[in-house]
Amino acid sequence: MAQRFLALQAQDFSASQWALGLRSGAALADVEQAYRDGRVVRSWPMRGTLHACPAEDVGWLQRLTSAKALGAAAERRRGQLRLELRLIEQVREQAVAVLSGGRALGREALLAEVASRGVELLDPWKYHLIWFLAQTGTLLFGPVADGEPLLVLADEWVAQPRDLGREEGLAELVARYLAAHGPARLEDMTWWSGLGKREIQAGLALAGDRVIRVEADDGTAYWMTSGLADDTGAVAGPSDDTRVAAGPPPVELLPAFDELLLGYRDRSLTLDPAQAPLICPGGNGIFKPVVLVDGVCAGTWRPLAPGALKKLPQDRPVPIAVSWFDQAARRSADPALLSEAADRYARYLGRERAAVTGAAA
Repeated sequence: MAQRFLALQAQDFSASQWALGLRSGAALADVEQAYRDGRVVRSWPMRGTLHACPAEDVGWLQRLTSAKALGAAAERRRGQLRLELRLIEQVREQAVAVLSGGRALGREALLAEVASRGVELLDPWKYHLIWFLAQTGTLLFGPVADGEPLLVLADEWVAQPRDLGREEGLAELVARYLAAHGPARLEDMTWWSGLGKREIQAGLALAGDRVIRVEADDGTAYWMTSGLADDTGAVAGPSDDTRVAAGPPPVELLPAFDELLLGYRDRSLTLDPAQAPLICPGGNGIFKPVVLVDGVCAGTWRPLAPGALKKLPQDRPVPIAVSWFDQAARRSADPALLSEAADRYARYLGRERAAVTGAAA
């Protein structure tokens, strides 16, 4: 499933694991094993945001998209932090020395070892240091231990990186985006990738017959992979994209920061703009987990906190609290289908069933 999505938003690690499990039918243990096997990694491939990516794709994707992330904004941030590039390169040198030979360490453990080698590190610098070294291809998050993603050296961890040139990469990016998100607009693709309009247009042209353009009744242009449409531009076949006719189950529990919302600039097909503050309070960029009913956001829910599963007795159902947007949203969800969706989440965690509670906002 990571292969289909190319990059799946993952700043909330546990939420991104559920995003993979939900779409693939894999359990949490299987998702963690995919990280340990080096099939999936976590890094900053675009928009300065953490994503889960197929290991083989993260390198070329970063090379395609990182110029903007490493530009003026990063320079301003270093100025605010009073963090010099000279020191970052010292950290890079020592981090390589610490991790060489296949070692994997958590962020704090790695930086502690770097500091023990005589490199002065201030707390406000830590996030930017890890981000910069990952953004420039030295580090990435690979295996998982006790729920914590561990940092490794990218060139040691990624066994068979793909080496795509810029044109091939642009074509691959738009085709892979549309395979998972299409139909989508040009504006959605620029938002998701962080690339400019001209670059995405070039990618669409380079993708050739892998993608097609269709127009809605109102004249809005949409793009999709050619396998999703017939000669008239209608949606034709099954897809992982939850916005096309094949669609998800009637009721589903989406993770926080899910691609169904964050994968598009225009989210009005799945979320009433008036209800957006209920998912992202104050517009602070923190997106709550969502209850999806017939493809439309109807409420939010609270997943089990990381680490809480071990404390939950084996015979106890997984507790899930739902907050509906209103009474109409609550009535829109068949209780039996909601229970099935909750049980899917419980099975992902390795448990048999869940218990749902909830009320209208």
